[in-house]
Amino acid sequence: MNLKSLVNKSVIKSDLRRYWYLGAIFTIMLLLMGVMPAYIAVNSTYYGHIQTTKDFLNYMQPTLFAIITCCVVSPAMVFSYLHHRSGVHTIHSLPLKRGTLYFSHIVSVAILEIIPVILNMLIMLTIKGINPAYVLLWAALTIVYVFFITACGTVASVFTANVFASIIIPYCVIILPFFIEVISEALCHMYLFGYTNNHSMSISSHIYADYTRICDGMLYVYIALGLVFFALGYIGYKKRALENHSQLAAFKFLNPIFIYGVAIFAGLLGYIYVVSLLETTGKFWIAIPFGIAGIIGAKMITDRTFRPKKIIKPSVVYLA
Repeated sequence: MNLKSLVNKSVIKSDLRRYWYLGAIFTIMLLLMGVMPAYIAVNSTYYGHIQTTKDFLNYMQPTLFAIITCCVVSPAMVFSYLHHRSGVHTIHSLPLKRGTLYFSHIVSVAILEIIPVILNMLIMLTIKGINPAYVLLWAALTIVYVFFITACGTVASVFTANVFASIIIPYCVIILPFFIEVISEALCHMYLFGYTNNHSMSISSHIYADYTRICDGMLYVYIALGLVFFALGYIGYKKRALENHSQLAAFKFLNPIFIYGVAIFAGLLGYIYVVSLLETTGKFWIAIPFGIAGIIGAKMITDRTFRPKKIIKPSVVYLA
């Protein structure tokens, strides 16, 4: 497959014309969270403590917030036509293969996200007192983060069927390891006599990687995972049924996963809340009403109605 059949210039131009403001917002966020603080610090006594690459990368950590925010929203917006009947039929009526459409959108998102990084890199290179090698390393690592988070956002956009879910679900997945560890720690403190753990986020620290840790070996892991997620997005885009729009999930097999996932975490959260409020350990049956409430809420979301229906079967499975 040659490049001309892999992407379509008209689709890319259309995406950039409609969503150019996403790149502008990303540029401004990086400017405010990275370039401006660096410029202020280089002219203050504080910058004297930044003598190594690690010091500089620690100083640039706030830009990760801009990356996570914009690289989730950008693919959600570019693929948002999948969530509307008119948009789906209009785009897919074009004489283009789905693979061409998918990779064209990916190129559009890449342009919207990489150009802001390059612009901010060039600005920082003009600031006297900042080692150019530090800036180039930050730009390279930022592009890796952009690649990985964009892949996560793309998978969510393809496998979900509304914009809200395609934005919220990636954030939920990102905090999931930390969420599981917090709940596990709480349960261990309640039921394991003498249990202590002085290392906060001892498990999650091996999953999350900031600028400094990605230099220690996580770089290739993030690149590999990004490639896997883009491949999953491509498969999902080709297999996705066009009529599955304006729902939570574009594939029916994802609905039970969502429902039971919400039920389990709602039950655990409710249990921890009650036993913490009463300052005593309790029976696990306390989690049952919270879990069933989670099932009702999840069913209302998946069925797109305020009248919960067919909740007996999932409730029985949850109790089992």
